[in-house]
Amino acid sequence: MKLGKPASAFFLVGTPAIYGSILAWITHQVRSGRHETVAWALCHLLTSVMVLFPVVVVLLNGFFFRSTTNRVAQLCAVHICWNAHTFTMMVMVWPFLLYKAQSGVGTYGEVLYDAACVDIFVVAPVVIATGYVKGVVSKRRRRFGWRHRAGLGLSCLFVFGCYLAGTSFARAATLEVALACAASFYLYTVGSYLPQNPQGDGPEITGAREWPALRAWLKPFLWDPIYAYMGLTVVLDEAPRPRRPSDGGDGATDAAATVASLGAAEASVRDALRHLGDLEATGEVRRLGDALAAAAGDLRRCGEATKDGAGGELRRGEAVVLGFHTHGIIPFNAGLMTYGDAWARLVSPTLPRCIVATDAFTHVVPWMRDLGQWLGARECTRECIGKALDDGVSVILVPGGQAEIFSTRSWGDDVTVFRGHRGFVQLALRHRARLVPVFSFGEWEIMDNVHLPRVQRVTRRWFGFPVPFWPYGLLGLPLPRKPPKGITVVIGRPIELPLAKDGRVDDDAVRRCHAKYFDALHDLFERHKAAAGYPKHAIVFDDGPPKHKKKQQ
Repeated sequence: MKLGKPASAFFLVGTPAIYGSILAWITHQVRSGRHETVAWALCHLLTSVMVLFPVVVVLLNGFFFRSTTNRVAQLCAVHICWNAHTFTMMVMVWPFLLYKAQSGVGTYGEVLYDAACVDIFVVAPVVIATGYVKGVVSKRRRRFGWRHRAGLGLSCLFVFGCYLAGTSFARAATLEVALACAASFYLYTVGSYLPQNPQGDGPEITGAREWPALRAWLKPFLWDPIYAYMGLTVVLDEAPRPRRPSDGGDGATDAAATVASLGAAEASVRDALRHLGDLEATGEVRRLGDALAAAAGDLRRCGEATKDGAGGELRRGEAVVLGFHTHGIIPFNAGLMTYGDAWARLVSPTLPRCIVATDAFTHVVPWMRDLGQWLGARECTRECIGKALDDGVSVILVPGGQAEIFSTRSWGDDVTVFRGHRGFVQLALRHRARLVPVFSFGEWEIMDNVHLPRVQRVTRRWFGFPVPFWPYGLLGLPLPRKPPKGITVVIGRPIELPLAKDGRVDDDAVRRCHAKYFDALHDLFERHKAAAGYPKHAIVFDDGPPKHKKKQQ
């Protein structure tokens, strides 16, 4: 296998040596009878290095230094965002440590054991069961309602109750704090997972937990250091508009003539539609009437766009669907790009309300779901996206989804984009929104993942998430590498779509718009790849099963 990146080679050679050395030390301590030394190291060192130290560093940097060049602050900020899913397990140890320090009861081994039991018998069942049930409910096109949520909580609580009745936990030295942690977690689950009313949707659909002040407050602590580390820049595509036929007049004359022509064509179509209504209402006549009505709507919209001079441009206050490519391993940059100064200057004045739609699994992991929902992320489902578009809110989503995790490589000159999903095009048509292609150059270089595609596809199908999932980057650690050329996110020009009548979407229209969208994405990639620093790279479209790849020339 060709390895074009030193970090990838280090992962295959150096990482096993590092983790093997740690395992050898732990094994030696255990065989020597120094179990308490190992437990002490795991309790104190891991929780401090993984949680306490990064938090302290970013707080000090944000309050006192406000530095974007401090490499330690950059790494700590990146760690907090990219490893948010590990915080819950580390933080769960702290109540037990405080209890032991205060009472002096038990050993560090018992502290570690009791904290692990809470994670295994309280946290893990809720997270795994919620992800599984949400996947099943979604496949059946039903809503994940309050009954599902309450039932999951009760069933997981029953499992934990059965464990408490056993003999293993009866001899725990920290039984009181274990019960307090379990009760606190279930209260947290009820308070943050359940919808505001029994018949309503949860916060992952409505965005009820969004906290705009937090996003602004975190700028000096997280966003500025991460932007500096990633070298993240956001630019708007400045492709020239298609030239209109000219009769020698100026641009205003051409636009007025085009508007007049489109208005006359719309009037003719509507006149034909009125005459069609006098005929016998057969199936063929109804289909022809639907086609004429759609054509009239398209002509009116093209006329309005030409009159406003907004054809192919973002329109102020309009709700659009932005497709972010590529997914990479963890597409945090899909949301991070909206937190910087460039987005605020270039995009926010036109799209003042914009949310990020993330995978359903990110909305069940504690702390990870909280951080995402506080910052405005919502679940990537038909209900959520449709509700947002109807409310005039633009949506950023990743059309490639988890399918691109299997094909992401930090080496080589091919960039794989999965185009087997068409649901986002269907939603845009149904809710009369335009599609905006967005390409993130360098996204594929920041991390890799262990490659076991057969196992990962099965677990993704059953649990909604590919397992094993071990993203690695800098020095083989779960930290993104600093991209050598930075991350350049190019926001393309909107793609006009035909209007759907009465919310009905024709499969042939979806197919045509889907092809139009990815043609525009390919054009965006080719025109900007040299400026972004990837002149020799080529985009490869993966259409999914059956295995078929087409390399654009």
